[in-house]
Amino acid sequence: MSEFRAAEALRSLLGLYDGVRIGRVRCHESGSASVMLQVAQPTSLVRLAHCAENANVAFYVWSRFQGVTAEASGYDDGPWYELRAHADQPGTELLSTAQIFCGYMVHDLISHGMLDKSQGDRLLAGWGWSE
Repeated sequence: MSEFRAAEALRSLLGLYDGVRIGRVRCHESGSASVMLQVAQPTSLVRLAHCAENANVAFYVWSRFQGVTAEASGYDDGPWYELRAHADQPGTELLSTAQIFCGYMVHDLISHGMLDKSQGDRLLAGWGWSE
């Protein structure tokens, strides 16, 4: 049984990237997930875009926060980025798109020395990720 909890995983991993500020995380039982964030460091933005591309996660750019304004109070004016993972196919045993995206972030963070390899391997194994 997978120990993957999308909101917790997304918040903890995105928090390891330089210059990332999370405005909102929404996850649904279907496996769909979305995160609104701001990214002050261009290298972090490129690395996240690469992970999103590999996991087939939509990566939108907004000129202002999309959604309830109170959620974004205290944040800079745009741009805002939204990562959006689609819902799982009903009855599937495969990893969710959000799990795949988090897996790519773990590999990226390990390769850049921002996450210990043994810790990353434990996360991946607990989420059902296998090489």
